[in-house]
Amino acid sequence: MSTISYRVEAAGKSAVVGATEFVIGRSLYCTMVVDDPSVSRLHASLRRVGEGCEIRDLGSSNGTFVNGNKVGEEPVRVTPHDEIRVGSLQVRLTESAEPSREQTRTSPHMYSAMHTEDDSPTQAIRTDLKFPRDAGPGGKSG
Repeated sequence: MSTISYRVEAAGKSAVVGATEFVIGRSLYCTMVVDDPSVSRLHASLRRVGEGCEIRDLGSSNGTFVNGNKVGEEPVRVTPHDEIRVGSLQVRLTESAEPSREQTRTSPHMYSAMHTEDDSPTQAIRTDLKFPRDAGPGGKSG
């Protein structure tokens, strides 16, 4: 059984929208920090709602838009098909099936070596890691 995972992509960054509030802005306190002068410190927030996602503006100077319509403080339902803009920054929402626990596998034991200044291994470390079955490089799906 799979659940849906929502991912936000903007300004070359990508992050998953979780159950808690996901804030886009310039402040270091934001979930996704973007360095764009058209984006306010605390610009917009996204939140998972059931199997969907909602966005709302946090009183930004340059506005948040969904399909060209300005978003206010009341949440607006968004889908991956919607055109989302935060200030002048294009934001992309994608969805993918997220594997359930029974669809994950334990990888073979991974070994890594710590090296000294002369680059000789000094100690091996054994780590058991769990990866989704479709995990790519770095354990990232998709």
